Amino acid sequence: MRRAAPILQTASWLLLLSLVASTCALKCYYCNDYDDFGTEYDPLCGVPDYYNQSPDHIIEGAVCETIIFDDGKILRTDNINGYDGAECDTISDSITCYCFEDFCNDQLCKQCGTP
Repeated sequence: MRRAAPILQTASWLLLLSLVASTCALKCYYCNDYDDFGTEYDPLCGVPDYYNQSPDHIIEGAVCETIIFDDGKILRTDNINGYDGAECDTISDSITCYCFEDFCNDQLCKQCGTP
């Protein structure tokens, strides 16, 4: 009976570790339509309803992002640090939209006022 406590303690740690690991296990599309030298390049990255299940175009992180640059270039990626701000973020040369479900960065940020 005295051996049950270490087993329960180990099981508790494993459960805790699995919960922590699952918070960073969000699957996001990973592509751009402008840098044809990297594996993330996909000329179709800029289309609405993007879909590409190639391992080269999937990345895991805490938050999915789509970045639309003023010149029309598109980057779909993740943010491993998480994000607590608004769904949309505008900086000098781009609009970034954030989402929190697997493969949710398949759109072009219509909710952020993009054309």
